[in-house]
Amino acid sequence: MSNKGFLSFLRILFLSFLFISFSPFIFSAADTDKHDARQEGALSAEEIIRGERLFYGLINKGSETVNCAGCHNTRFIDTLNWNPDAHEIALKYLHKSSDDLAAALLNPGGQKMAEVHAKLDLSEADIIMIKGFMDELAESGLTPQKPIINHLLLFVFAILIILFSLSDLIIFRKIKPKFIH
Repeated sequence: MSNKGFLSFLRILFLSFLFISFSPFIFSAADTDKHDARQEGALSAEEIIRGERLFYGLINKGSETVNCAGCHNTRFIDTLNWNPDAHEIALKYLHKSSDDLAAALLNPGGQKMAEVHAKLDLSEADIIMIKGFMDELAESGLTPQKPIINHLLLFVFAILIILFSLSDLIIFRKIKPKFIH
């Protein structure tokens, strides 16, 4: 009886894994008929650049300018961030219309998102331009971080100290511990 229960558990686990794996392909097929401004060529390069500037908060939109990139990073980071990055959002809304993005931006579901997005003052044209930038971001992906030479030098210095300490401890024994009785 225990063996049957375990096999049925494995079957359910396998089927739910298959459902989760293939659900984006199943459910995104219904979204392909929606309006996409990029497919019709409605956005020029200048409008996409303006959408990028709106996303980064570089265009002053009144007294309260909101910087989307402040919460949704556009570079790879190695720290914990509970906010989805811009690439994840761009992939989610890639095959959806700008109306869907506007609904998520202007009427968010969560309490904290509603509090942060309450200051947004975006027109329909602004949201279309932001969506054009995000569609470009979905294709290009996140920008990789540039390597920082200071971290590499500190790491090499630490490795050299450890190797010196181990070689002295095991092989040479040149440093005499005089503080130990």
